[in-house]
Amino acid sequence: MSSSDRIELLIDPGTWNPMDEGMVSMDPIEFHSEEEAYKDRIDSYQIKTGLTEAVQTGIGQLNGIPVAIGVMDFQLMGGSMGSVVGEKITRSIEYAANKLIPLIIVCASRGARMQEGSLSLMQMAKISSVLYDYQSNKKLFYVSILTSPTTGGVTASFGMLGDIIIAEPNAHIAFAGKRVIEETLNKTVPEGSQAAEFLFHKGLFDPIVPHNLLKGVLRFLLVGISSYFGKNLISLFPPQQILFFPQGIVMSFYGIVGLFISSYLWCAISWNVGSGYDRFDRKKGIVCIFRWGFPGKNRRIFFRYLIKDIQSIRIELKEGIYTRRVLYLEIRGQGAIPLTRTDENLTPREMEQKAAELAYFLRVPIEGF
Repeated sequence: MSSSDRIELLIDPGTWNPMDEGMVSMDPIEFHSEEEAYKDRIDSYQIKTGLTEAVQTGIGQLNGIPVAIGVMDFQLMGGSMGSVVGEKITRSIEYAANKLIPLIIVCASRGARMQEGSLSLMQMAKISSVLYDYQSNKKLFYVSILTSPTTGGVTASFGMLGDIIIAEPNAHIAFAGKRVIEETLNKTVPEGSQAAEFLFHKGLFDPIVPHNLLKGVLRFLLVGISSYFGKNLISLFPPQQILFFPQGIVMSFYGIVGLFISSYLWCAISWNVGSGYDRFDRKKGIVCIFRWGFPGKNRRIFFRYLIKDIQSIRIELKEGIYTRRVLYLEIRGQGAIPLTRTDENLTPREMEQKAAELAYFLRVPIEGF
């Protein structure tokens, strides 16, 4: 995903104001390789991507909340961090500190830009230093978002300095690459050890969030700190219409909601809600579906259908953060009737096998959602 696409994903339409667009690299150490001069390479990438550098910085609104944001772009020299990238990010942080607004940096980089030598390495210390000043104000808030790949000097500096660090699913996050580690240490690096899911279980960052849910998660975080700031970060309403509650009251509310949800789930499990059995009788030409409900009038739920009315087996397989693995009977005049019980935990392969067996037994086709 390009930096422009990410800005469109996160920032409210019509609120994006870029900063320092005219700042470009000038080949400070006159780096030349056998293949292509550094300046010529920069020019070709600028033409290809339409960007001046490997990061876009600016200010905008996220669900009405003003933020300073920097978005790195891997399409321009692998998102490598040179002196201009470092300077643009530094200025963005300084602007956020002066305006007292939240800061978001989306990381996508292979590390420091070797064509600028020690000047590129210096950016790590420069950005970390200005971030320290920004975070010294306890009411300022920095969110670091790690996309794939995030490696090298970016990982070793501002990528890991967020108050909240978010990673995208399956993102490759590391300092040194797998091949470099193996050649240096003479040891085999386990597969998946630099994947976001593995590093999450090691406590390297906070949540893993798919990019389509990222704006909602960021809005939740930023709205939460509005009360802490004691100021109106949400421009949807005038300040006099917004009540700012103490943090303790807000957290107590979430705690009470959590207790209700956990109590509901505990009761559902202890009463076997949603469990039961399915009976298919070809001789009598009927299908019986029995399910346990909550105690009371609907404790026992029983359905009976004619096999001849079954038109197809429908299968729903969705992986990801909201996994769904459900079989349905498509019944004439009734629609799709769920067949999967709550106490069933089948793999996708087992679901497909069960659907095939039912379709063969009932002599109906299989359909997908």
